[in-house]
Amino acid sequence: MGRETYVSVAVVDDIAARAAVVAAHVSRMQLNVSRGCSPRARRISPGSALTVLFDIETWLEAERVAERAAAFTRGIVICCSSEAEREAVRALPDSLLECGTVQLISLAELPLGRGGEEGFLHLRIDRLKEALVGAVGRIVEWVNKPLCLTSGNIVHLVSPQEIRYVESERRALHVHAATRIDTYATLERLGELLPSSFVQCHKSYLVNLEYVSVFTGDRIILVSGESIPVSQRRRALTRERIAGYARSV
Repeated sequence: MGRETYVSVAVVDDIAARAAVVAAHVSRMQLNVSRGCSPRARRISPGSALTVLFDIETWLEAERVAERAAAFTRGIVICCSSEAEREAVRALPDSLLECGTVQLISLAELPLGRGGEEGFLHLRIDRLKEALVGAVGRIVEWVNKPLCLTSGNIVHLVSPQEIRYVESERRALHVHAATRIDTYATLERLGELLPSSFVQCHKSYLVNLEYVSVFTGDRIILVSGESIPVSQRRRALTRERIAGYARSV
């Protein structure tokens, strides 16, 4: 049985009517993508397919693109023109584009219907859908890609989805998955390798939102019963991230 999830989509253009047409097409789409065929992917995410719906917003002005891109950590950015693509590339952090958590689709590279530029309103929906399936698949692949964690002479391959939380203690990290893995790295560095389902709720803790059961304001209670502290400085951000994640599953 498949699972339903939402993927964030930003439509970038300086022409509101054109962006609205593309957003309307995407909003009517429902995609089924593979979770991955490896034994690891099947074990961690049982079910052969993921049903994807889209949470859509439009970025219409250069200032808006820069503002929204700063908070866009995972999803698809659809650029309606070459200029829109240049603005998006300038605004999005290189690290997100390189690791694949943000996927760009340039409509300038997709075939239009009859009528040249006027045919934009008759955009080949099948080609746009193909591009979306590919982009979602690459995001899913990145999310399922295992981390390589070294503990002494032992190397562990751990999927991010297996990790409940990460605790920092001096120079060591305690990664809590099926077992506890102790490794040496900074919380900041490991956070860069984890998908956006993780939130840093405290200077010493990263939590996987997939395991959150209760948020009390100063604590996060996981489905396992484990209790994680939330610092006052990170309380508002943690609340916002939990609320945003709850809307996306």
